[in-house]
Amino acid sequence: MPIFMQIIVLDRTRTTSSSGTWHGEQFTSFMSQSFILFSSLATQSLGPDHCFGMIKKSYKVNYVSSLYEFAKMVKSSSTVGVDTAQLVGTHDGKVIVPVYNWSAFLEQYFVKVPKIKTFHYFQFSKDEPGKLYFKQYSTAPEQSLMLLKNPTILPPAVLPPEVSPQGLSQERKQYLYREIRQFCKPGTEDLVASVP
Repeated sequence: MPIFMQIIVLDRTRTTSSSGTWHGEQFTSFMSQSFILFSSLATQSLGPDHCFGMIKKSYKVNYVSSLYEFAKMVKSSSTVGVDTAQLVGTHDGKVIVPVYNWSAFLEQYFVKVPKIKTFHYFQFSKDEPGKLYFKQYSTAPEQSLMLLKNPTILPPAVLPPEVSPQGLSQERKQYLYREIRQFCKPGTEDLVASVP
């Protein structure tokens, strides 16, 4: 079931509503209070559903043997270029999009919201940094939680350590070589299932 997220930012002069992705620096300079609403949209179809449908349709009629072929297939799944693939890494282990250990970094400074998936309404205010107000639904009683473990210590504005991919285990490499290599297109065997 798709989940729709709406962010409403209130300031002294205007109310802005967005259903996209906001980057923190885009609105923190004028933000005084923000609400995040999560709604279940079981009966509506969202744009991403349509785009994934195009990829699924294209995948059913294409024989894909590597990450590169999959990226090419995604790009060609739409005649107007709606679908785009971004590889995060390559077959040889090269990292294109780094991954950071956000969990370990954030757990030093913040507590977890218990049963967070049961709540659909969240509110933050610049007047109370680190404090979260939340409800199960808009008319439910409001609860609050101090997210910061120590309100006097804010997380530093640095990236956490990168997580390096470990690669495939020897057992997995042997499985791919033994069971999958035979199904690869000529020329892609060493990308997908090289000799262990």
